[in-house]
Amino acid sequence: FMLDMPLDLADDEVIIVYDGECPFCSQYVKLQELRETYKVRLDNARDGSELAVSLGQMGFDLNEGMIVAHGSEIYFGKDAVRHLTYLHKPTLIQRYVLRFLFS
Repeated sequence: FMLDMPLDLADDEVIIVYDGECPFCSQYVKLQELRETYKVRLDNARDGSELAVSLGQMGFDLNEGMIVAHGSEIYFGKDAVRHLTYLHKPTLIQRYVLRFLFS
């Protein structure tokens, strides 16, 4: 995907663009312990950031899922959650819960 703005993140940088009005998204983002390993920037799409607007113009509907940008890749919806799970390396119990929620 090509953005109107540069998105060349380091391997230890992650941007999570989510619907701040979605209770599940907000809590999921808060629960991730990625900050121990990665530089995480949370971007509430409802605030109208340049990144959120650009992603919306590309056709991403944040009412349908969150977006994760890592490196030069963009992940959307289930793929975003899977990538966060991959980065987070959850415990066995967390993996079962995530598999149940997103399968």
